Amino acid sequence: MHAPQSEPIRLAVDAMGGDAGPAPLVEGVAQAIQAGLKAQIVFFGDEAALRPLV
Repeated sequence: MHAPQSEPIRLAVDAMGGDAGPAPLVEGVAQAIQAGLKAQIVFFGDEAALRPLV
């Protein structure tokens, strides 16, 4: 459980750090946003691998 969020946060995500590549990390961020996270997301990693996922 978390407190209500009034202002968006800026979140930096190392999308290349997971064992299964960037897809699960991008999906997790998408789920968090759908659940109500108000954030500006900045993904870091291989642009060619990330572009099709975002």
